[in-house]
Amino acid sequence: MYFARIIDENGFFVCDDFVDELTEFTIETLCPQGFYKPKWDGTKWVEGLTQEEIDAIKNVEIEPTETEILKSQVLELQSALAAMSLLTIAALEE
Repeated sequence: MYFARIIDENGFFVCDDFVDELTEFTIETLCPQGFYKPKWDGTKWVEGLTQEEIDAIKNVEIEPTETEILKSQVLELQSALAAMSLLTIAALEE
């Protein structure tokens, strides 16, 4: 039994799995970290996406969740309350 990287007919990584025998769709060579879409070129792992596709992934703006928005609002309110407290203390000291 072999632990191998399974690839599709175009050489793209599908998954890691145990196989009984090695075929043209199983690669024993470990795939290095850092690829967006690993592809086996017949001798080594290469990036399967174009630079344009990678840039598009990197530039996707993720909308904040409702929880993140609420946390931000709470922090703003806490900051405003702290400032108001300092102003009140300063006014009372005069």
